[in-house]
Amino acid sequence: MVAQNQLELLESRVSEMIERLKALRLEKAKLSSEMSKQESVFHKMQEERRIIRKRLEKLLGTLNHVEGKD
Repeated sequence: MVAQNQLELLESRVSEMIERLKALRLEKAKLSSEMSKQESVFHKMQEERRIIRKRLEKLLGTLNHVEGKD
């Protein structure tokens, strides 16, 4: 009887661990997907920053050139 109870307890714990593992795998997949989205946004922002920096440098170069002529 004691062995039967221990076996049932073990089975219960194994089932709980399997359910927890499934939940963790689902959470990992969701987080991985979110991370991919965030990386995409990050790269887009980096490209926008590069373009803005280039335009600002061009504008400053134009201003310096105009100031140099006066």
